[in-house]
Amino acid sequence: MSDLDVITAADQARQSALASAVSAIQSLQQGAPEVPDGNDPTVQAFQRQLFVVLDSNFWDVVAQALTAIESNQAYTGYAPFIPDHTVTDFAHVDGSLDYNLGITFGDPFFNADYTCQREVITHEFFHYVVGAQHHYGTTSTQDALACPHHLAELVFDIAVGEVGGCGDGATCF
Repeated sequence: MSDLDVITAADQARQSALASAVSAIQSLQQGAPEVPDGNDPTVQAFQRQLFVVLDSNFWDVVAQALTAIESNQAYTGYAPFIPDHTVTDFAHVDGSLDYNLGITFGDPFFNADYTCQREVITHEFFHYVVGAQHHYGTTSTQDALACPHHLAELVFDIAVGEVGGCGDGATCF
């Protein structure tokens, strides 16, 4: 496969996962404003990825996450995808967050497995939604809602029950 074929396959997986996550979250919202079932896999994904507790703020966090996911989903026209094997990070957007400048994909992206590639591209599109910052080590719900990493992990946790694709191995739930 060409570099652009690899990127396009990851983007198609992004779009599919976003649609699945939106559907699952909308189904979950049918239970609002009642306290959600802590055994529900979607609820558990919110607890794992956004550190949300089952209190009066739960449904607000769900709504905020859904808005971010739907915003990512709205990027259906391709930003320019720029393969650059001289780049040493997986991928990045321009610091200006100008969508027209596209997403640059570095050598590690092309050497990663499919699970990692789909998480990376989803993460990069979340930068256009929440900004350039990262909050990798946070346990704060608000910081996690503003972090492309945590939002991408939430999407794949809900959509396919798998996260951590770029770490020492994916974790399945």
